[in-house]
Amino acid sequence: MIDKKEILEYFGGDTLATDVFINKYSNDAKQAPTEVQKRLAKEFARIEEGYIQQKTIDKYDSLSLYGRTRYNILLNKWLNDGSNGLEDYFLNYLRGFKNIIPGGSVLEALGVEGKEYHSISNCLVTLPPEDSINDINRSVNDGDNIFKRKPNLRHYIIIYNENSVNCWKPLKA
Repeated sequence: MIDKKEILEYFGGDTLATDVFINKYSNDAKQAPTEVQKRLAKEFARIEEGYIQQKTIDKYDSLSLYGRTRYNILLNKWLNDGSNGLEDYFLNYLRGFKNIIPGGSVLEALGVEGKEYHSISNCLVTLPPEDSINDINRSVNDGDNIFKRKPNLRHYIIIYNENSVNCWKPLKA
């Protein structure tokens, strides 16, 4: 169990940030902010290492100047220090949540055992139901399955209009 006073100090006395962090992102009040940052850095490094090992160099020419620079930095870190070099690289950007602030879903689930099937996306789109009881029930069942894994669910009604591409109308809650 983490010490709330330490977390409060970490967030500069901000009680809202402290409470939100403890209730949503600290892995059931087991991880301090620095531990969450290490967990995220480890997962980012694991993912990037997979891309490096796939020898994505054949796609190097299609990268932007920024992409090439980033690829070279990560490749050198990996060649010189392996996974630890990549972890340190990401950890430097995550420290203090100053340079990189991952979205809430990423903070909550990435690298947490038991949340392998948790969506780290903040937007999910499901098929609208057809005009039948069975299809409406399927749509509700899909919503239940999403809600089980990610407790933010909003339904949208899509109104199709041949003359317009943007026809999304949110359903008022």
